[in-house]
Amino acid sequence: MAWAQDSTSTSKSVTTTTITTETWYAQPWVWIVGVAVLILVIVALTRGGSNTTTAGTTDKTTITKTHTTDIN
Repeated sequence: MAWAQDSTSTSKSVTTTTITTETWYAQPWVWIVGVAVLILVIVALTRGGSNTTTAGTTDKTTITKTHTTDIN
């Protein structure tokens, strides 16, 4: 048994589908937000331990306690 093709029909239907995908790091707003967060973290780390009122000086306080008891 053989199956033959119909040679009278010459029309062909071709469908082309194009899918474009973009990665998350290709968006410009992602880079802007990332750089802004990085700058905030760097500023917080560099200014976190400094106190502007003492300007680099340290104060030392010594507390001495004397306790005496009289035994009668």
